[in-house]
Amino acid sequence: MGVLWGLLVVCALLPCASADVKLLRPSPLVSGCRVVVDAGSSATRFFVFISRDGSDDVEMVDTFPHLTPGLSHTPPHNAYGYMKDALHEVQTHVQARDQHTTCHVHIYGTAGMRLLQPAHQMDIYDAIFTSFHADASMTLVLDRKHLQTISDDDEGYFFVLAANFLDKRVGKDLVPSFVELYGVLDLDGASAQVVFDAENRWRHNSRRKSFATSPLTTRDFYIHRFAGYGTDEMEVKVLAQLQTINATENVCNFVGHTDSHGRMGTGDAVGCMTLLRQLVNESNVRCPLQMYCALDSQAQPHLAGGSFYATHVFYAATAFAKDVLTTLPPDDQHWTPFDFPTPLRHEVEQAAVAVCHQSFASLQTLSLTHTPADTLPRRCLDLAYVSVLLAQFGFLDDEKRVVYVDAIQHRRFMDWPLGAFLATEVEGHVEYENAMAEYLSARVDQGLPVGYHLALLVLAFAALALWQTVHRASGRDGTHAMEFVHDASK
Repeated sequence: MGVLWGLLVVCALLPCASADVKLLRPSPLVSGCRVVVDAGSSATRFFVFISRDGSDDVEMVDTFPHLTPGLSHTPPHNAYGYMKDALHEVQTHVQARDQHTTCHVHIYGTAGMRLLQPAHQMDIYDAIFTSFHADASMTLVLDRKHLQTISDDDEGYFFVLAANFLDKRVGKDLVPSFVELYGVLDLDGASAQVVFDAENRWRHNSRRKSFATSPLTTRDFYIHRFAGYGTDEMEVKVLAQLQTINATENVCNFVGHTDSHGRMGTGDAVGCMTLLRQLVNESNVRCPLQMYCALDSQAQPHLAGGSFYATHVFYAATAFAKDVLTTLPPDDQHWTPFDFPTPLRHEVEQAAVAVCHQSFASLQTLSLTHTPADTLPRRCLDLAYVSVLLAQFGFLDDEKRVVYVDAIQHRRFMDWPLGAFLATEVEGHVEYENAMAEYLSARVDQGLPVGYHLALLVLAFAALALWQTVHRASGRDGTHAMEFVHDASK
Protein backbone atom coordinates (compact mmCIF):
# COMPACT_ATOMS: atom_id res chain seq x y z
CA MET A 1 0.00 0.00 0.00
CA GLY A 2 2.86 2.40 0.85
CA VAL A 3 4.47 1.80 -2.54
CA LEU A 4 1.23 2.67 -4.29
CA TRP A 5 0.84 5.97 -2.43
CA GLY A 6 4.46 6.80 -3.24
CA LEU A 7 3.68 6.25 -6.91
CA LEU A 8 0.72 8.60 -6.63
CA VAL A 9 2.87 11.33 -5.09
CA VAL A 10 5.56 11.01 -7.79
CA CYS A 11 2.98 11.08 -10.59
CA ALA A 12 1.34 14.12 -9.07
CA LEU A 13 4.64 16.02 -8.87
CA LEU A 14 5.89 15.24 -12.37
CA PRO A 15 3.33 17.42 -14.19
CA CYS A 16 4.21 20.27 -11.84
CA ALA A 17 7.90 19.89 -12.65
CA SER A 18 7.08 19.94 -16.37
CA ALA A 19 5.01 23.07 -15.92
CA ASP A 20 8.08 24.93 -14.63
CA VAL A 21 9.30 25.31 -18.25
CA LYS A 22 7.93 28.68 -19.36
CA LEU A 23 7.31 29.52 -23.03
CA LEU A 24 6.99 33.10 -24.21
CA ARG A 25 4.12 33.60 -26.62
CA PRO A 26 5.08 35.75 -29.66
CA SER A 27 3.84 39.32 -29.43
CA PRO A 28 0.73 39.88 -31.54
CA LEU A 29 1.06 41.97 -34.70
CA VAL A 30 -0.14 45.56 -34.56
CA SER A 31 -1.37 47.84 -37.34
CA GLY A 32 1.50 48.50 -39.71
CA CYS A 33 3.36 51.79 -39.60
CA ARG A 34 6.67 51.98 -41.39
CA VAL A 35 9.01 54.73 -42.51
CA VAL A 36 10.77 53.84 -45.75
CA VAL A 37 13.89 55.87 -46.52
CA ASP A 38 15.02 55.80 -50.15
CA ALA A 39 18.73 56.60 -49.95
CA GLY A 40 19.27 57.23 -53.66
CA SER A 41 22.34 58.39 -55.54
CA SER A 42 21.30 62.04 -55.88
CA ALA A 43 18.87 62.48 -52.97
CA THR A 44 17.32 60.79 -49.93
CA ARG A 45 13.53 60.64 -49.71
CA PHE A 46 11.26 59.79 -46.77
CA PHE A 47 7.92 57.98 -46.92
CA VAL A 48 5.45 57.13 -44.15
CA PHE A 49 3.10 54.22 -44.76
CA ILE A 50 0.26 53.30 -42.43
CA SER A 51 -1.94 50.27 -42.90
CA ARG A 52 -4.96 49.41 -40.78
CA ASP A 53 -6.30 45.93 -40.09
CA GLY A 54 -9.53 45.25 -41.94
CA SER A 55 -8.69 47.67 -44.74
CA ASP A 56 -6.90 46.88 -47.98
CA ASP A 57 -5.80 50.48 -48.42
CA VAL A 58 -2.50 52.05 -47.39
CA GLU A 59 -2.05 55.66 -46.33
CA MET A 60 1.11 57.18 -47.81
CA VAL A 61 2.76 60.50 -46.93
CA ASP A 62 5.77 61.64 -48.98
CA THR A 63 5.72 65.40 -48.44
CA PHE A 64 8.93 65.50 -46.41
CA PRO A 65 11.98 67.40 -47.71
CA HIS A 66 14.42 65.58 -49.97
CA LEU A 67 18.00 65.58 -48.75
CA THR A 68 20.78 66.29 -51.24
CA PRO A 69 23.28 65.02 -52.11
CA GLY A 70 22.61 61.30 -51.57
CA LEU A 71 23.63 59.30 -48.51
CA SER A 72 26.49 57.71 -50.46
CA HIS A 73 28.23 61.13 -50.52
CA THR A 74 28.08 61.46 -46.72
CA PRO A 75 30.95 60.30 -44.46
CA PRO A 76 30.00 57.73 -41.78
CA HIS A 77 30.60 60.08 -38.84
CA ASN A 78 27.98 62.49 -40.22
CA ALA A 79 25.53 59.95 -41.63
CA TYR A 80 22.95 60.24 -38.83
CA GLY A 81 23.34 64.00 -38.58
CA TYR A 82 22.62 64.14 -42.31
CA MET A 83 19.11 62.71 -41.81
CA LYS A 84 18.40 63.44 -38.12
CA ASP A 85 16.20 66.50 -38.66
CA ALA A 86 14.21 64.77 -41.39
CA LEU A 87 13.62 61.72 -39.18
CA HIS A 88 12.42 63.95 -36.35
CA GLU A 89 10.03 65.68 -38.75
CA VAL A 90 8.70 62.25 -39.72
CA GLN A 91 8.40 61.34 -36.03
CA THR A 92 6.40 64.52 -35.35
CA HIS A 93 4.02 63.61 -38.17
CA VAL A 94 3.51 60.09 -36.83
CA GLN A 95 2.94 61.27 -33.26
CA ALA A 96 0.43 63.87 -34.43
CA ARG A 97 -1.67 61.08 -35.90
CA ASP A 98 -1.41 58.66 -32.98
CA GLN A 99 0.94 58.98 -30.02
CA HIS A 100 0.68 55.25 -29.32
CA THR A 101 1.70 54.11 -32.80
CA THR A 102 4.93 52.12 -33.05
CA CYS A 103 6.58 52.97 -36.34
CA HIS A 104 9.54 51.03 -37.74
CA VAL A 105 12.20 52.66 -39.91
CA HIS A 106 13.65 50.94 -42.99
CA ILE A 107 16.63 52.61 -44.67
CA TYR A 108 17.36 51.28 -48.15
CA GLY A 109 20.48 52.28 -50.06
CA THR A 110 20.10 52.09 -53.84
CA ALA A 111 22.23 52.97 -56.87
CA GLY A 112 24.66 55.34 -55.14
CA MET A 113 25.28 53.03 -52.20
CA ARG A 114 25.81 50.06 -54.53
CA LEU A 115 28.83 51.87 -55.96
CA LEU A 116 30.55 51.93 -52.55
CA GLN A 117 32.67 49.11 -51.19
CA PRO A 118 30.71 46.78 -48.86
CA ALA A 119 32.89 47.77 -45.90
CA HIS A 120 32.17 51.46 -46.51
CA GLN A 121 28.45 50.74 -46.72
CA MET A 122 28.58 48.90 -43.40
CA ASP A 123 30.45 51.80 -41.78
CA ILE A 124 27.70 54.21 -42.82
CA TYR A 125 24.89 51.91 -41.67
CA ASP A 126 26.59 51.07 -38.37
CA ALA A 127 27.13 54.76 -37.65
CA ILE A 128 23.45 55.56 -38.35
CA PHE A 129 22.28 52.69 -36.15
CA THR A 130 24.53 53.65 -33.22
CA SER A 131 23.65 57.35 -33.31
CA PHE A 132 19.96 56.63 -33.85
CA HIS A 133 19.78 54.62 -30.61
CA ALA A 134 21.85 57.22 -28.76
CA ASP A 135 19.26 59.87 -29.65
CA ALA A 136 17.14 60.03 -26.48
CA SER A 137 14.38 62.01 -28.21
CA MET A 138 13.89 59.46 -30.98
CA THR A 139 10.81 57.25 -30.55
CA LEU A 140 10.82 55.59 -33.95
CA VAL A 141 12.10 51.99 -34.03
CA LEU A 142 15.14 50.92 -36.06
CA ASP A 143 16.49 47.36 -36.24
CA ARG A 144 19.99 46.87 -37.61
CA LYS A 145 18.71 44.44 -40.24
CA HIS A 146 16.56 47.24 -41.66
CA LEU A 147 19.63 49.20 -42.76
CA GLN A 148 20.68 47.68 -46.04
CA THR A 149 21.57 48.21 -49.68
CA ILE A 150 19.05 46.65 -52.04
CA SER A 151 19.73 45.30 -55.52
CA ASP A 152 18.33 46.35 -58.89
CA ASP A 153 16.12 43.26 -58.76
CA ASP A 154 14.74 44.31 -55.38
CA GLU A 155 13.84 47.74 -56.75
CA GLY A 156 12.14 46.21 -59.78
CA TYR A 157 10.24 43.76 -57.59
CA PHE A 158 9.08 46.49 -55.22
CA PHE A 159 8.04 48.66 -58.15
CA VAL A 160 5.88 46.00 -59.81
CA LEU A 161 4.23 45.27 -56.45
CA ALA A 162 3.42 48.96 -55.94
CA ALA A 163 1.95 49.37 -59.42
CA ASN A 164 -0.29 46.31 -59.22
CA PHE A 165 -1.39 47.14 -55.67
CA LEU A 166 -2.42 50.68 -56.65
CA ASP A 167 -4.33 49.26 -59.61
CA LYS A 168 -6.06 46.80 -57.24
CA ARG A 169 -4.64 43.79 -59.02
CA VAL A 170 -3.14 42.41 -55.83
CA GLY A 171 -4.01 43.01 -52.18
CA LYS A 172 -1.88 43.76 -49.14
CA ASP A 173 -1.24 40.04 -48.68
CA LEU A 174 0.48 40.01 -52.12
CA VAL A 175 -1.32 36.78 -53.01
CA PRO A 176 -2.25 36.87 -56.72
CA SER A 177 -5.86 36.24 -57.70
CA PHE A 178 -7.54 35.63 -61.04
CA VAL A 179 -6.89 39.28 -61.98
CA GLU A 180 -3.99 39.62 -64.41
CA LEU A 181 -0.87 41.25 -63.00
CA TYR A 182 0.90 43.78 -65.22
CA GLY A 183 4.61 43.91 -65.91
CA VAL A 184 6.68 47.11 -65.82
CA LEU A 185 8.77 48.90 -68.43
CA ASP A 186 10.89 51.59 -66.81
CA LEU A 187 13.24 54.10 -68.38
CA ASP A 188 15.26 56.87 -66.76
CA GLY A 189 18.42 58.77 -67.57
CA ALA A 190 20.79 55.98 -66.56
CA SER A 191 19.07 52.71 -67.42
CA ALA A 192 16.14 50.77 -68.80
CA GLN A 193 14.40 48.05 -66.83
CA VAL A 194 11.88 45.33 -67.56
CA VAL A 195 9.90 43.32 -65.00
CA PHE A 196 7.35 40.69 -65.95
CA ASP A 197 6.07 37.19 -65.34
CA ALA A 198 7.89 35.26 -68.05
CA GLU A 199 5.58 32.23 -67.77
CA ASN A 200 2.33 34.22 -67.98
CA ARG A 201 0.98 32.21 -65.06
CA TRP A 202 -1.63 34.75 -63.97
CA ARG A 203 -3.09 34.96 -67.46
CA HIS A 204 -3.94 31.27 -67.30
CA ASN A 205 -4.75 31.17 -63.57
CA SER A 206 -2.37 28.23 -63.13
CA ARG A 207 -0.43 29.94 -60.36
CA ARG A 208 -3.58 30.40 -58.32
CA LYS A 209 -4.28 26.69 -58.58
CA SER A 210 -0.72 25.61 -57.81
CA PHE A 211 0.20 28.16 -55.13
CA ALA A 212 -3.10 28.92 -53.50
CA THR A 213 -1.95 31.24 -50.74
CA SER A 214 1.73 32.01 -51.34
CA PRO A 215 2.66 35.72 -51.62
CA LEU A 216 4.57 37.01 -54.62
CA THR A 217 8.36 36.94 -54.43
CA THR A 218 11.19 38.01 -56.72
CA ARG A 219 11.28 34.43 -58.06
CA ASP A 220 7.89 35.03 -59.67
CA PHE A 221 9.29 37.64 -62.07
CA TYR A 222 11.94 38.11 -64.70
CA ILE A 223 13.73 41.30 -63.64
CA HIS A 224 16.62 42.98 -65.41
CA ARG A 225 18.00 46.51 -65.46
CA PHE A 226 20.04 47.50 -68.51
CA ALA A 227 22.63 49.86 -67.08
CA GLY A 228 23.95 52.35 -69.62
CA TYR A 229 20.77 52.29 -71.73
CA GLY A 230 18.95 55.23 -70.19
CA THR A 231 18.19 58.36 -72.16
CA ASP A 232 21.24 60.28 -70.86
CA GLU A 233 23.54 57.47 -71.90
CA MET A 234 21.90 57.07 -75.30
CA GLU A 235 22.28 60.79 -76.00
CA VAL A 236 26.02 60.47 -75.31
CA LYS A 237 26.23 57.48 -77.67
CA VAL A 238 24.30 59.31 -80.39
CA LEU A 239 26.60 62.35 -80.17
CA ALA A 240 29.66 60.08 -80.27
CA GLN A 241 28.30 58.28 -83.34
CA LEU A 242 27.59 61.58 -85.10
CA GLN A 243 31.15 62.64 -84.29
CA THR A 244 32.50 59.39 -85.73
CA ILE A 245 30.73 59.86 -89.06
CA ASN A 246 31.60 63.58 -89.14
CA ALA A 247 27.95 64.57 -89.27
CA THR A 248 27.23 68.29 -89.53
CA GLU A 249 23.56 67.94 -88.52
CA ASN A 250 21.79 66.20 -85.67
CA VAL A 251 18.84 64.09 -86.82
CA CYS A 252 17.71 63.55 -83.21
CA ASN A 253 17.24 67.25 -82.41
CA PHE A 254 14.23 69.43 -83.09
CA VAL A 255 14.35 71.63 -86.15
CA GLY A 256 16.41 74.73 -85.42
CA HIS A 257 17.95 73.52 -82.15
CA THR A 258 21.76 73.34 -81.94
CA ASP A 259 23.35 70.54 -79.92
CA SER A 260 26.38 70.83 -77.61
CA HIS A 261 28.73 70.27 -80.54
CA GLY A 262 27.22 72.99 -82.74
CA ARG A 263 25.21 70.66 -85.00
CA MET A 264 21.87 72.01 -86.17
CA GLY A 265 18.85 69.82 -85.51
CA THR A 266 16.87 68.53 -88.50
CA GLY A 267 14.02 66.77 -86.63
CA ASP A 268 14.45 63.66 -88.78
CA ALA A 269 12.83 61.07 -86.49
CA VAL A 270 13.18 58.29 -89.07
CA GLY A 271 16.93 58.94 -89.32
CA CYS A 272 17.17 59.18 -85.53
CA MET A 273 15.41 55.83 -85.03
CA THR A 274 17.70 54.26 -87.63
CA LEU A 275 20.74 55.50 -85.73
CA LEU A 276 19.34 54.27 -82.41
CA ARG A 277 18.57 50.81 -83.85
CA GLN A 278 22.13 50.62 -85.13
CA LEU A 279 23.49 51.34 -81.64
CA VAL A 280 21.13 48.81 -80.07
CA ASN A 281 21.95 46.13 -82.62
CA GLU A 282 25.66 46.64 -82.03
CA SER A 283 25.07 46.02 -78.34
CA ASN A 284 23.60 42.61 -79.16
CA VAL A 285 26.48 41.19 -81.22
CA ARG A 286 27.43 38.91 -78.30
CA CYS A 287 23.92 37.53 -77.84
CA PRO A 288 24.11 33.73 -77.30
CA LEU A 289 23.13 31.62 -80.29
CA GLN A 290 19.43 30.79 -80.60
CA MET A 291 18.62 33.15 -77.72
CA TYR A 292 16.60 36.35 -77.65
CA CYS A 293 18.33 39.57 -76.60
CA ALA A 294 16.62 42.95 -76.42
CA LEU A 295 19.63 44.96 -75.25
CA ASP A 296 23.27 44.54 -74.30
CA SER A 297 23.53 40.89 -75.45
CA GLN A 298 21.46 39.94 -72.39
CA ALA A 299 19.51 36.73 -73.07
CA GLN A 300 15.96 37.01 -71.76
CA PRO A 301 12.47 35.58 -72.23
CA HIS A 302 10.17 37.08 -74.85
CA LEU A 303 7.58 39.59 -73.68
CA ALA A 304 4.88 37.74 -75.61
CA GLY A 305 1.46 38.18 -74.02
CA GLY A 306 0.59 40.12 -70.93
CA SER A 307 0.17 43.84 -70.31
CA PHE A 308 2.66 46.41 -69.02
CA TYR A 309 2.86 49.73 -67.24
CA ALA A 310 5.39 52.06 -68.91
CA THR A 311 6.78 54.67 -66.55
CA HIS A 312 9.15 57.62 -66.09
CA VAL A 313 10.65 58.59 -69.48
CA PHE A 314 8.28 56.17 -71.27
CA TYR A 315 5.43 58.17 -69.79
CA ALA A 316 7.00 61.62 -70.03
CA ALA A 317 7.92 61.26 -73.71
CA THR A 318 4.52 59.93 -74.80
CA ALA A 319 2.67 62.49 -72.67
CA PHE A 320 4.79 65.16 -74.37
CA ALA A 321 3.74 63.77 -77.76
CA LYS A 322 0.11 63.91 -76.70
CA ASP A 323 0.49 67.53 -75.53
CA VAL A 324 2.08 68.62 -78.81
CA LEU A 325 -0.29 66.70 -81.07
CA THR A 326 -3.33 68.26 -79.36
CA THR A 327 -2.06 71.68 -80.48
CA LEU A 328 -2.07 70.63 -84.16
CA PRO A 329 -5.29 70.87 -86.18
CA PRO A 330 -6.49 67.55 -87.68
CA ASP A 331 -5.83 68.85 -91.20
CA ASP A 332 -2.18 69.58 -90.39
CA GLN A 333 0.12 67.44 -92.55
CA HIS A 334 2.02 66.28 -89.45
CA TRP A 335 -1.03 65.41 -87.34
CA THR A 336 -1.42 61.70 -86.50
CA PRO A 337 -3.84 59.71 -84.30
CA PHE A 338 -2.48 59.06 -80.83
CA ASP A 339 -4.63 57.07 -78.42
CA PHE A 340 -2.92 58.08 -75.18
CA PRO A 341 -2.40 56.51 -72.61
CA THR A 342 -2.52 53.26 -74.62
CA PRO A 343 -1.18 54.13 -78.08
CA LEU A 344 -0.12 51.42 -80.50
CA ARG A 345 3.61 51.06 -81.06
CA HIS A 346 3.05 52.28 -84.62
CA GLU A 347 1.30 55.38 -83.25
CA VAL A 348 4.32 56.12 -81.03
CA GLU A 349 6.59 55.91 -84.05
CA GLN A 350 4.34 58.17 -86.15
CA ALA A 351 4.07 60.61 -83.24
CA ALA A 352 7.87 60.82 -83.12
CA VAL A 353 7.93 61.70 -86.82
CA ALA A 354 5.30 64.41 -86.36
CA VAL A 355 6.63 65.91 -83.12
CA CYS A 356 10.33 65.92 -84.01
CA HIS A 357 9.50 67.86 -87.17
CA GLN A 358 8.24 70.80 -85.09
CA SER A 359 10.55 73.77 -84.73
CA PHE A 360 12.20 74.15 -81.35
CA ALA A 361 11.16 77.80 -81.23
CA SER A 362 7.45 76.94 -81.63
CA LEU A 363 7.64 74.25 -78.94
CA GLN A 364 9.10 76.73 -76.48
CA THR A 365 5.89 78.77 -76.71
CA LEU A 366 3.67 75.86 -75.68
CA SER A 367 2.49 75.06 -72.17
CA LEU A 368 3.89 71.56 -71.77
CA THR A 369 2.74 70.08 -68.46
CA HIS A 370 4.93 66.99 -68.61
CA THR A 371 8.12 68.57 -69.98
CA PRO A 372 10.18 71.10 -67.99
CA ALA A 373 12.09 73.61 -70.08
CA ASP A 374 15.47 72.01 -69.36
CA THR A 375 14.34 68.62 -70.74
CA LEU A 376 12.60 69.96 -73.85
CA PRO A 377 15.67 69.84 -76.17
CA ARG A 378 15.93 66.06 -75.77
CA ARG A 379 12.28 65.06 -76.15
CA CYS A 380 12.71 64.21 -79.84
CA LEU A 381 15.44 61.72 -78.96
CA ASP A 382 13.41 60.41 -76.00
CA LEU A 383 10.34 59.71 -78.10
CA ALA A 384 12.34 58.07 -80.90
CA TYR A 385 14.13 55.88 -78.35
CA VAL A 386 10.84 54.82 -76.77
CA SER A 387 9.64 53.62 -80.17
CA VAL A 388 12.88 51.69 -80.75
CA LEU A 389 12.80 50.09 -77.30
CA LEU A 390 9.21 48.91 -77.76
CA ALA A 391 10.23 47.17 -80.98
CA GLN A 392 13.33 45.69 -79.32
CA PHE A 393 11.20 44.28 -76.51
CA GLY A 394 8.99 42.59 -79.09
CA PHE A 395 5.84 44.71 -79.13
CA LEU A 396 4.07 44.60 -82.48
CA ASP A 397 2.82 47.65 -84.35
CA ASP A 398 -0.87 46.93 -83.72
CA GLU A 399 -0.67 45.79 -80.08
CA LYS A 400 -2.28 47.64 -77.17
CA ARG A 401 -0.46 45.94 -74.31
CA VAL A 402 1.27 48.99 -72.84
CA VAL A 403 -0.34 51.69 -70.70
CA TYR A 404 1.80 54.78 -70.09
CA VAL A 405 1.32 55.99 -66.52
CA ASP A 406 2.92 57.97 -63.74
CA ALA A 407 0.05 57.65 -61.27
CA ILE A 408 -2.75 55.18 -60.55
CA GLN A 409 -5.98 55.51 -58.62
CA HIS A 410 -6.71 59.08 -57.54
CA ARG A 411 -3.36 60.47 -58.69
CA ARG A 412 -1.29 58.21 -56.44
CA PHE A 413 2.16 58.11 -57.95
CA MET A 414 3.84 54.78 -58.40
CA ASP A 415 7.10 54.40 -56.53
CA TRP A 416 9.03 51.39 -55.31
CA PRO A 417 8.99 52.39 -51.58
CA LEU A 418 5.29 51.44 -51.49
CA GLY A 419 6.21 47.97 -52.73
CA ALA A 420 8.95 47.78 -50.10
CA PHE A 421 6.36 48.57 -47.43
CA LEU A 422 4.00 45.86 -48.71
CA ALA A 423 6.80 43.29 -48.86
CA THR A 424 8.03 44.07 -45.33
CA GLU A 425 4.49 43.88 -43.96
CA VAL A 426 4.03 40.44 -45.50
CA GLU A 427 7.48 39.44 -44.22
CA GLY A 428 6.42 40.53 -40.73
CA HIS A 429 3.29 38.40 -40.92
CA VAL A 430 5.28 35.41 -42.13
CA GLU A 431 7.82 35.83 -39.30
CA TYR A 432 4.97 36.04 -36.77
CA GLU A 433 3.29 32.93 -38.17
CA ASN A 434 6.58 31.03 -38.10
CA ALA A 435 7.18 32.14 -34.51
CA MET A 436 3.68 31.02 -33.55
CA ALA A 437 4.26 27.67 -35.23
CA GLU A 438 7.46 27.18 -33.22
CA TYR A 439 5.68 28.26 -30.05
CA LEU A 440 2.79 25.85 -30.57
CA SER A 441 5.22 23.07 -31.49
CA ALA A 442 7.11 23.67 -28.26
CA ARG A 443 3.84 23.62 -26.33
CA VAL A 444 2.99 20.28 -27.88
CA ASP A 445 6.45 18.94 -27.03
CA GLN A 446 6.01 20.18 -23.49
CA GLY A 447 2.53 18.76 -23.29
CA LEU A 448 3.53 15.21 -24.25
CA PRO A 449 5.37 14.35 -21.00
CA VAL A 450 2.64 16.08 -18.98
CA GLY A 451 0.02 13.93 -20.67
CA TYR A 452 2.12 10.83 -20.07
CA HIS A 453 2.41 11.62 -16.37
CA LEU A 454 -1.29 12.33 -16.08
CA ALA A 455 -1.99 8.96 -17.66
CA LEU A 456 0.19 7.31 -15.01
CA LEU A 457 -1.66 9.24 -12.35
CA VAL A 458 -5.03 8.04 -13.63
CA LEU A 459 -3.73 4.47 -13.76
CA ALA A 460 -2.47 4.70 -10.18
CA PHE A 461 -5.80 6.04 -8.93
CA ALA A 462 -7.59 3.25 -10.76
CA ALA A 463 -5.38 0.68 -9.06
CA LEU A 464 -6.04 2.29 -5.68
CA ALA A 465 -9.77 2.27 -6.28
CA LEU A 466 -9.64 -1.38 -7.26
CA TRP A 467 -7.61 -2.17 -4.13
CA GLN A 468 -10.18 -0.55 -1.87
CA THR A 469 -13.28 -2.02 -3.47
CA VAL A 470 -12.23 -5.62 -3.98
CA HIS A 471 -13.36 -7.93 -1.15
CA ARG A 472 -10.52 -10.06 0.29
CA ALA A 473 -11.14 -13.69 1.14
CA SER A 474 -11.93 -14.02 4.89
CA GLY A 475 -9.17 -15.54 7.00
CA ARG A 476 -6.92 -15.91 3.99
CA ASP A 477 -3.60 -14.33 3.32
CA GLY A 478 -4.22 -14.20 -0.43
CA THR A 479 -5.83 -11.55 -2.47
CA HIS A 480 -8.46 -13.55 -4.29
CA ALA A 481 -11.59 -11.58 -4.92
CA MET A 482 -13.92 -14.60 -4.40
CA GLU A 483 -14.14 -17.40 -1.85
CA PHE A 484 -15.35 -20.81 -2.96
CA VAL A 485 -17.66 -22.56 -0.39
CA HIS A 486 -18.06 -26.38 -0.24
CA ASP A 487 -21.49 -27.57 -1.37
CA ALA A 488 -22.84 -29.54 1.70
CA SER A 489 -25.81 -30.94 -0.23
CA LYS A 490 -23.66 -33.39 -2.06
